[in-house]
Amino acid sequence: MNLARQHIAALDRLPRPTLVTCRTGPRSSAVIYLYAGLKAGARADEVLERAEADGGRSPPPMS
Repeated sequence: MNLARQHIAALDRLPRPTLVTCRTGPRSSAVIYLYAGLKAGARADEVLERAEADGGRSPPPMS
């Protein structure tokens, strides 16, 4: 979880809008789901459920 918090802190320091990308997409999607989930106060199982429901597409904002 410490590594996840480091990613969140790094993303928070970047200017907006921020493009997060990787060569094929899954890693960048995972980072954004993680970021959105932690910012929304979601539990890990909620984040995973949302990612699976979205079928790997770019995540919409978490409410």
